[in-house]
Amino acid sequence: MSDKIKIESGIKIPLNKRRSFSYPFETIKVGQSFFVPHPNGSAGIAGSLTYAKLKFKIELTARTLVENGVKGVRVWRTA
Repeated sequence: MSDKIKIESGIKIPLNKRRSFSYPFETIKVGQSFFVPHPNGSAGIAGSLTYAKLKFKIELTARTLVENGVKGVRVWRTA
């Protein structure tokens, strides 16, 4: 099988685009929260929460809730 895969040299690696967030991690203040409709609850945005905590050096906590009949996640900035 390896003889069917062509090995190449000199191919430039594309630059990563700046990661943009669908969520207001850059602007949320301590004590504020936001709700995100998501069928998988907090598991659905766990990666974004972890990344935001590390990038912005903030503390966040999230809970899966149903608000106005919509399942989703409420995220609070705690520090």
